[in-house]
Amino acid sequence: MREVSFLGQRIAALEWGTPGAEPVLAIHGWLDNAASFSQLLDALDVMCPRAKLQIHLIAIDLPGHGRSAWRDESQHYPVGQYVDDVLAVADELQWCSFTLFGHSLGAAISTLVAGAASDRIKKLLLIESLGPLSTAWSPPALKVLRKSEGAEAKRPVRYFKDYEHATLARMNGLWPLSRQAAERLIERGVSVTDVGLKWSHDPRLRESTKRMTEEEVISVLASLSMPVHLLLADQGNIKLWPVMAQRQAVIPHLQVAQLPGGHHLHLEDGTGKVAGWFWQSLREGK
Repeated sequence: MREVSFLGQRIAALEWGTPGAEPVLAIHGWLDNAASFSQLLDALDVMCPRAKLQIHLIAIDLPGHGRSAWRDESQHYPVGQYVDDVLAVADELQWCSFTLFGHSLGAAISTLVAGAASDRIKKLLLIESLGPLSTAWSPPALKVLRKSEGAEAKRPVRYFKDYEHATLARMNGLWPLSRQAAERLIERGVSVTDVGLKWSHDPRLRESTKRMTEEEVISVLASLSMPVHLLLADQGNIKLWPVMAQRQAVIPHLQVAQLPGGHHLHLEDGTGKVAGWFWQSLREGK
């Protein structure tokens, strides 16, 4: 994967495949970065070496994440604002139509982009999320994440004396990861300072309380006219969301698959099954 950037270098990204081939824009999850897709693409290299000739994939670091710039002090990170960021990158790439591939927060953002620009989105490939969190339900994890009343308040800056300590912290985070998976994210997920390593993401990043109602989310999902492929983890908790059955029911062209693993199954997969799902979903109908 090659390092690239967009929008005056405000958005950092990784590029894989061949320019001019089928365009795919990949969007990572909350507090992750573009390296979230590296394991899947490595597996695809082995499974189907010609895939690089058939796909042009751009995996972005969302604003405030990875190596992308932070928003200025007057701005925050509500999920809806990422829609403009994603479409701006697509505009700079001159992609009139493309596939969106998202994990977790990235999958939620992808559904909103598809709702806002349905004429440009050929297909949605979603892992472990189907639409954004709504006002109808908040998972218990968010209570842990919110350590102040303001959802956009800064979290304390945490320093690590070396990569080993940062890796261990990432392995034992909200979504536990293997060492290999954590090391992939750490590469873009920390920055070096005079007093040690620190997370490279903006400390103002919080799960926003500025949410759509469940009725609004349902309205967006019901409007999706393109094929939607959803992958769930058998050990993930997304499939247990009380709203999931209703959300799945309103999407006209939805296919749901389940594979072994946890929330980051695409990053942990050692068998290539997730890469197989991605490739099959992408090629279906060709």
